[in-house]
Amino acid sequence: MIPLPELPFDLSGGQSLEGLGKTDIPVQNLPGVTFNFSEPQETPVLELSLYLRSGITSGEAALDLFRLCAAVNELALSHDGAGLRPTSRGDFTETEGKLRVVFAPAGPEWPREQLQKIVAAINAQASDAPRYSAIERYEARVA
Repeated sequence: MIPLPELPFDLSGGQSLEGLGKTDIPVQNLPGVTFNFSEPQETPVLELSLYLRSGITSGEAALDLFRLCAAVNELALSHDGAGLRPTSRGDFTETEGKLRVVFAPAGPEWPREQLQKIVAAINAQASDAPRYSAIERYEARVA
């Protein structure tokens, strides 16, 4: 290994460095900040349980899941919300034909009552499940 020679850096541009680090601007004290370390309130989420038909392919399930997520988001938008997006809190692995998807508000938190209206609308449309080839039925609840 060959040592490299020292390489000096002069960033002063030939100017004096005296007085650097001092300021002529008066210091202004800012008001205190209050922190709340209590337990945060849990944001209500929409939990959708899907019951899959037997003998379906993973592609059919993925396509229907995508369509249903889009329909849930559109329904939430129609209720004057910022939409709903699937979260990682759901169980995306199929267990005995059941899949659980959890949706959280995409924008500011919604009141539980507003999510309950969306859940009621979803459950009222649950009889439309036959329009999905992979989903036999579904049901929603606020969690």
